[in-house]
Amino acid sequence: MFRSLMLAMFLLHAFPAAAERVPLDECRQLAEKLRSELPMKISSQSTLESVECVSGKVKPRLVYRNRVHTDIKKPSREVIERVKTEQRKAWCTDSAQRRFLEMVDISYAYYDASDRYLGALTHRIADCGK
Repeated sequence: MFRSLMLAMFLLHAFPAAAERVPLDECRQLAEKLRSELPMKISSQSTLESVECVSGKVKPRLVYRNRVHTDIKKPSREVIERVKTEQRKAWCTDSAQRRFLEMVDISYAYYDASDRYLGALTHRIADCGK
């Protein structure tokens, strides 16, 4: 995932500094470039399997689809909050990532080994003050 984020940050510099959002077609091109590095093992418990860019309400949303390798029926509220906080901190505190978050929303969708949907976490620039 780190390499994917680095590629996203590299491509971010291709967009004008004053850009408020990435056009959907450019976001889809970015997703295609990120997919070229996949699948990517994120940890001993998960693998990033795909990246898509979809139309959002206000701006495009980059969706990272993750496979969870541990046997989990439903993640605990504590685990969800910990992961959400870690992700949000990464997106909101790094200036390059925060600038990218100003242009697109970011979602992480999680599935188990049998392809059962476990849930998703979405981050928007408005969440950075929380």
